[in-house]
Amino acid sequence: MVADEFNFGQLMDCAYAKMPIIAGKLREEGFEIPPVPNGGFCFRMPMQIPNHEEVGYVSISLVKMVEWQNPNTNVIETALCNKDGRLIYIDALGYSDVFLHENIDALVKDLRSLQQGHALQYENQL
Repeated sequence: MVADEFNFGQLMDCAYAKMPIIAGKLREEGFEIPPVPNGGFCFRMPMQIPNHEEVGYVSISLVKMVEWQNPNTNVIETALCNKDGRLIYIDALGYSDVFLHENIDALVKDLRSLQQGHALQYENQL
């Protein structure tokens, strides 16, 4: 099927199926990942960033799969959240908005960079 033939439900099903794979890869890389809910296309991963104690989590989402109506996209969206789970934006970390990662490998690299307190580079974003 091409993307135009997918309806919303089918796109969500694709995102739901892919999310546990992403969570599993992040666990393999040593990240603390909570159980991913069935039927979820996003989850929050605990994150501590040096000199940015306001950050409690990174939200990891496959929403672009649905927004772009493309079940084959590997793009992963992240956002910073405070300890209450609310979205926050920190320009100094490259998060003046959400951040798009080309694939799981780029996500892992960027999460490791954040753990060290380094800003993500906007020009490296999709």
